[in-house]
Amino acid sequence: MTNLIGTHLSYRKWKRDYNSKWNGIVGGVTLQPAFFRKLRLIGEYDGYGVNVGADCELFRYLLVQASLQQLKYPSAGLSLRIGLL
Repeated sequence: MTNLIGTHLSYRKWKRDYNSKWNGIVGGVTLQPAFFRKLRLIGEYDGYGVNVGADCELFRYLLVQASLQQLKYPSAGLSLRIGLL
């Protein structure tokens, strides 16, 4: 088994002056380790600050999420995933 890695890179240019602080390059990396596929680790630069987070699937239907926005504002949550088919 190998680790799964995803990346994205983009450039934003806003037309309005009040959004100009988000102009520039944005990007991120997602890592899903081979030893525990139900875990994802995420890091990104959104043009304003660095954000990190993780999510993990528990008991097939429960998803636990946690993040730090701008590396100082914590956020966490639980979600229930139910398939339609």
